[in-house]
Amino acid sequence: MPATKLCEQATTVRRFDVLAIAPVESDQPLHVMLCSEKRDREDVTVESKLRVAHMGPPLGEKRAVKSHAVGNAGLTDDQRRQVETFVNERFEEVKQLRDLARIAQEKWDSAKQYRIHPPVTKPSRDCNFWRFSCVGFVLAAYQDAGITLIGDVKPRKRLDQLKVLYAHLPYAHDRLDNPAFRADMGIGTGDDWPIVLAGYVMNALNRPTVQIYGPQTILYEPSEDDEYFPPRLPESSATGR
Repeated sequence: MPATKLCEQATTVRRFDVLAIAPVESDQPLHVMLCSEKRDREDVTVESKLRVAHMGPPLGEKRAVKSHAVGNAGLTDDQRRQVETFVNERFEEVKQLRDLARIAQEKWDSAKQYRIHPPVTKPSRDCNFWRFSCVGFVLAAYQDAGITLIGDVKPRKRLDQLKVLYAHLPYAHDRLDNPAFRADMGIGTGDDWPIVLAGYVMNALNRPTVQIYGPQTILYEPSEDDEYFPPRLPESSATGR
């Protein structure tokens, strides 16, 4: 099943499918998550509350979250186990970081794990833990299962556009005017950046499974307005010109 918007009619959501949240009456997903229900659910509507694993921040699990869209990559049982292992390892890392902070009598700031660009950074000399955006967490989990959803070419977004896109996340939106904060988020230099957005993930999943992974894989290259799901038609197409 390709990605679809949830409605009042029940649909099936499987473990580690990608769920998206969008504002009311909007086609612009602003947050993506992994369904972490223990079993597949055949009764999911737009009013259903599901357990999810996601980067908030904090990175962790929530038990009752409503979603507006779902994308299914046709994960095999083995791929689900690989995603589960990745997710559990990241959660264990968070626990260890909190324990270390407690031993040092410091408060662990979960926002430290958040990152805008690139959406995923692995531990390095500069930072000894993983960092993600919500999109990055989903992409990294799928990547660990051998699925690359999005290609290297992405539309570039200016700071004013990012403020709109991150309006739902006070942690980022309210601090985007701070040069030090932008540098920490990976957007300290330049005027625009190829940010990976939630809508790109949903549109990447809205394709046949054979294109998402396998011998016929075609990496999804987002276009302008693919931050919307479904993507908006170009004005010329919408008006018939």
